[in-house]
Amino acid sequence: MSVTEPPGSACGHCRAAIRARDNIPILSWVILRGKCRDCGTAIHWRYPVVEAATAALFAGVATVHGLVWILPVLLVVAWSAVVATAIDLEFRIIPNRMTYPLAPLVLVLVLVAAALDNAWDRALWALGAGLAIPLAMFLLSESFRLLRGKPGIGMGDIKWAPALAMTLGYLSPLHLVVWFYATIFSAGFVAIALIIARRVKFATRIPYGPYLALGWVLAVLAGGPLTDGLRNYLGI
Repeated sequence: MSVTEPPGSACGHCRAAIRARDNIPILSWVILRGKCRDCGTAIHWRYPVVEAATAALFAGVATVHGLVWILPVLLVVAWSAVVATAIDLEFRIIPNRMTYPLAPLVLVLVLVAAALDNAWDRALWALGAGLAIPLAMFLLSESFRLLRGKPGIGMGDIKWAPALAMTLGYLSPLHLVVWFYATIFSAGFVAIALIIARRVKFATRIPYGPYLALGWVLAVLAGGPLTDGLRNYLGI
């Protein structure tokens, strides 16, 4: 669907414009009992789930980091994590409509935060991570393609990676380390759990985007204590 047509929220079935009172996140879905007021078609449960997940993630990020200049960037990327996960799980793609404008938007917001914080060293880390991480992912994917005949990492993940990497690079280089291991461990944990549950085929169908999102969320929400532990372990 176009982001401009229809100009406002509308029912996906009858295309009737959704009234303001029926467009309150979560609450309207409950009041309408999950059905369109005009045609009675069921409104998928994913809508309130996505709304609740976004609200919870926004609250968590704001609580952990407080009112800092980097907060708007974190919230934008947190929103993208919810959206990308929902779309990738259903359609196995991360759309260009999201990834293409997201990276330059995050770059601008990171530079604004660096200027307001006078933290240009963090901006350099963010820029370096935004370039190096997707490049490494692309090279890894191409190496896998040469060996196995198919890409190892989807291009949607690679296009999305700059935004994820820039925000974590701005927080600290160790947040990137936490993101890497959190992504790997979460993918391994889910795979093992599904294998134990004898859902091996389902495990192979889960795209990598949700794991990138989960790793990013863990790095942003729990990165402080984890990076402190790494500093103590490494003596830095």
